Amino acid sequence: MDSSLLVALAVLGLAVVVALGVLAYRREQAREQALRAWAAAGGWQLVDEDDRWSQAFGGPPFGVGEDPRAQDVCTGTRGGYGELAFTYRYATYRTVTSTGPNGQMTTTRQREEHDVQVVAMRLPVVIGPVQVVPEGLGQRFVTALGGQDVEIEHADFNRRQRVTAASPKLATDLLSPRVVEQLLTHEDVSLRVAEGWALAWTPGRLSGPGVDERLAMLRAVVDGIPRFVWLDHGHDPGTLASPLRKEAP
Repeated sequence: MDSSLLVALAVLGLAVVVALGVLAYRREQAREQALRAWAAAGGWQLVDEDDRWSQAFGGPPFGVGEDPRAQDVCTGTRGGYGELAFTYRYATYRTVTSTGPNGQMTTTRQREEHDVQVVAMRLPVVIGPVQVVPEGLGQRFVTALGGQDVEIEHADFNRRQRVTAASPKLATDLLSPRVVEQLLTHEDVSLRVAEGWALAWTPGRLSGPGVDERLAMLRAVVDGIPRFVWLDHGHDPGTLASPLRKEAP
């Protein structure tokens, strides 16, 4: 191949890479600006990064990969419940081996970033663990949670979602028909009630509309917890939940 053509192709390839990088940067800037406006309008406290939250929870999606970080951290209190939202970011690495023009083998370690939107409500007492994840993610998360499979009296829900819990009875108490119907409208979202939190997560970076949607789902779950379950766990549902502490646990 002509050397001038090779140079032209290399320049074109570099231009494409630069253009894609600029586009991604501008898209991220627009997302951050929209998130700041949403947080200000909703009375949220927003900080760019607070890595204590990346270590505050057990179970999925946490404890995977390396270099965990909590970014876009939003905290607030509504209806007596502390609320939290952030982008959980971690890295994984893979080893890539390639052969150079002289036949020499070269091995490199390539880094890949992963983003997860996390939204949570703080509960007044510890309930759970009960976890609901899309069926395709089930086995890995069952192992991580250490629970057992639970069948709900809803065939469509059982096909689409996988429920695990330390107590099957608690899972069926929490997943009433109304709550199940609500969860079926959020099939891509994973949910866990544990450690004094109701937690939802899905892939991607945080956005205001995404937080609003996940919080509505979590409120439906928390509002649907039967009174006897609250009482069994030492909380009178006639009193408000404890507000979110400003510092990470």
